[in-house]
Amino acid sequence: MNGPQHCLARRLLCGLAAVWLAFAASPSTLKAQPPFPRYTTYVAAGRPGALTIQVSPNAGHGENDLFAAATATDGSTWGVGWEINTTTGSHDPLILQGKNGGWSLVSSPSLGPGSDTGFAAIAAIPGGGVWAVGVTGPGKGNGSYSTLVEYHP
Repeated sequence: MNGPQHCLARRLLCGLAAVWLAFAASPSTLKAQPPFPRYTTYVAAGRPGALTIQVSPNAGHGENDLFAAATATDGSTWGVGWEINTTTGSHDPLILQGKNGGWSLVSSPSLGPGSDTGFAAIAAIPGGGVWAVGVTGPGKGNGSYSTLVEYHP
């Protein structure tokens, strides 16, 4: 994503992104040890002072970036962001759900081949479910972006 939406999403979630991206390293040493055969995404889970590093699945072979997280009423943790599609160079939406110590990819509706789409924030609803918000537009930043809102029960 390029343009003002990209900058705004980066500024608003800089703190959370720094926390999430800080763990894109070896879980035993927390220091990057290239070369990586492909990107690996790690997440920190647990209470402050007792965090554990967990491997999460990657969407595709490109870079995966998580920008926000929320814990739902059922105790599951949701993370949202984008993955860079290595074929098109555009961003695809990324949603992860953590349950019982494991992480899984959650599907998001396709917005068309080559669209540039990603999530910047997520909120858990007290009655259940989560809302994720972000932006979507034509591939490689060509054109206008629109607000993206998605609900997951």
